[in-house]
Amino acid sequence: MAAYTPNYQLHQWVGSDQFRRTDFNEDFAKIDAALGQKAEKTALAALQTQVNGKADQSAVDQRFQAVTQTVAERCRMAFGSYTGNNAASRTISLPFSPKAVFVEAAAGLRQGDGRHRGGLALLGYPAKNGNNLYVTLTGFGFTVYYGSGGAGTNDSTWIYNYLALG
Repeated sequence: MAAYTPNYQLHQWVGSDQFRRTDFNEDFAKIDAALGQKAEKTALAALQTQVNGKADQSAVDQRFQAVTQTVAERCRMAFGSYTGNNAASRTISLPFSPKAVFVEAAAGLRQGDGRHRGGLALLGYPAKNGNNLYVTLTGFGFTVYYGSGGAGTNDSTWIYNYLALG
């Protein structure tokens, strides 16, 4: 063995040297240890940068309020209840255009007495069975149905709960 590198003492072979597996293993172990130390130093430096760059609490509170307001403007939710009135269809108004509405009888049923008492309607996908509608979304609300095809989301003998997301 003729020489070693100056920084990590890795093997440097000359033309007449014979290669030994143990030499390679020693070199790779040294390289791995050096890279591990470098990665650790880099991670510590990044963490120190984060610590040094932390904002004061008032700036954090202001940012939180801004994010909360943005979420409130973009993610709308409404919930409530209604009592059916036996009309073939009835629209429940909301203060926004829903993307999803879940309706269920207050008794916790979505189906009973041969009628469908609720369901999940999504934008473009009403709650239905075949051509029989149970819940559909409208511009600023949702429509429930009673009568044909087992529709029972507007039965006057039931109270219904709903959750709407916009």
